[in-house]
Amino acid sequence: MAVSPPFDVLTALPGIAISKLPTFFDKLKNKLIEKCNEVVSDCIKLPKGISCDDPRVVDIKEKLKEIQEIIDTIKDVLSLLTITVNILRIAITVGSSIKNFLLAVPLPTPPVANEALQVQNEFIANAKNALKQVSLILTVTTAALGGISLLLTQGIKILSQICTNEEFTVTEDLKNALDLENLKDLLDDTSGLASSKYGDNISTEWHSNVNTSKEDNVDRLNQIDPLMQQQRSLLENLIEAPSKLIINNKISISGQPTDDIGKRGDYYIDEIENKIYGPKISDTQWPDAINY
Repeated sequence: MAVSPPFDVLTALPGIAISKLPTFFDKLKNKLIEKCNEVVSDCIKLPKGISCDDPRVVDIKEKLKEIQEIIDTIKDVLSLLTITVNILRIAITVGSSIKNFLLAVPLPTPPVANEALQVQNEFIANAKNALKQVSLILTVTTAALGGISLLLTQGIKILSQICTNEEFTVTEDLKNALDLENLKDLLDDTSGLASSKYGDNISTEWHSNVNTSKEDNVDRLNQIDPLMQQQRSLLENLIEAPSKLIINNKISISGQPTDDIGKRGDYYIDEIENKIYGPKISDTQWPDAINY
C-alpha cells in the first residue's frame, strides 16, 4: 500500500539526499583523470636536461595546482558524505523510536497511527537503501582514485627529478583523501540502527487499555509529532543547505551543549542521552532537546 501525501514527502527524502552524488562524483573523477593524463603525458615528453623554470614545466605545475583543487573539492564532498551518513543513521534511529511509540498505543490503533507506522517502515527501508548506495559510491570512488594516484605518481617522479628543490605533495594529498576508515566504519556498523531506548515498548496482549494509564499513552503520542518534525527537518536541511552536524558520544560531556558550540542552524546529537538539539536558534542559543 502506497503512502499518501503529505507523508510520501518524508519517505522520499533519503533517496533525494543522495540522488545527485553519483553524477557529481563521476564528474570530479573524470575531470581528475583527464588532468592527470595530461600531466603524465606532458612529463613523459619533457626532454633530458630541461630546467625547472622552462615554460613546459611551469605549465605542468599549473596543471598540478588544478589537480590539487579537484582533490580539495573531493575532500569537501567526502566530508559532506560523512554528514549525510550520520544524518541518515540518526533519522533511522528516530524512525525506530517513532515506531515503538506507535506500537505502544493500545489496540485498536487509530487509522492515523497505522499510516504513521507505515510511513516509518517505508522511511527506514528507504534510508537503509540509501546507505547501501552510499557504500557503493564509496567503493567505486575509492577504486577509481586509487588508480589515478598510481598514474599520477609516474608524472610526479619525472617532475621531481627536474625540480629537485621542490616538493610535490599532490599524490600524498590524494592518498589522504582516500583515508575513509571512519566513514567506512559508519556504513559497516548498522547493527544498532533499528533500535532505540524505547525498544521494549511494543504492543502485546499485556499492553492494553486496561494495563496502561491514559497519561502514559498521551505522553507517548505527544512525543511522536516533534520527533517526526525533527526527522524531516534533519533531512531537508541536508538537501537544501547542509548545516554542521555535531555528534557527541562521550559520557564525560553528555547533556545540553554549551552556547559556544556550533553556529545558527547547526544540529547537536547527544548519542549518550539520545537527544537531538537543533536547529540552533542563534549563534549563542540552543533550543530544548527532543528525545529519540
